[in-house]
Amino acid sequence: MQTIVSFDLDGTLVHTGYPDHVWLSALPQLYSEHYGISYEEARDSILLEYEKIGPERIEWYDIDYWFKKFGLQSDWNELLEANIDKILAYDDSKETLEVLKDYGFPLIIISNAKQEFIDIQLKHTGLRKYFTHVFSCTSDFGAVKKVTGFYDHIVELLGVSAQGMYHVGDHYKFDYEVPRELGIHSYYIDRKNEKRGRHIIHGLDEYLSFVLSNK
Repeated sequence: MQTIVSFDLDGTLVHTGYPDHVWLSALPQLYSEHYGISYEEARDSILLEYEKIGPERIEWYDIDYWFKKFGLQSDWNELLEANIDKILAYDDSKETLEVLKDYGFPLIIISNAKQEFIDIQLKHTGLRKYFTHVFSCTSDFGAVKKVTGFYDHIVELLGVSAQGMYHVGDHYKFDYEVPRELGIHSYYIDRKNEKRGRHIIHGLDEYLSFVLSNK
């Protein structure tokens, strides 16, 4: 039986510094300049609007939606490109992917991030070459990976059973609880080293060990 090895992106393979900076610093700065208000006022207003939506709705991840909502006339692609210096892969990402690729595992990404965020980060970290498939839940399926039906769709699309798939990510519900309900071997990565548990890991070396131990 074929085994698929899956990864979340932000907080798992790459640091969250880039999306955090775009959403929490660069976008408020643009809003501040556009409306002639202080950065603090702009940031407070934007954070309030984010909270009204929340991460379980697809609009949360859609930068085009937010540019239109805030009445910003500039090109959001320019904002993404202007902050690429904040993109950084974790030290253990490339090494883990190299080992898994050498073992012949098909590697995929399943992320809630919009495709534009995924593409720019994979490009500037050089990680795109490792993956056979890159799925943006919000861009490709108009959904958030908060229900088992989404993962069920992925395994069906790839022609594997849920038991033939591994997944790791840094959102306890979306990346661990939901896929495990379906029977996927899911793991929660806690890079801050704050939690302990049977399926809680603190680096991709631990994930690698789990995958290889069942090869």
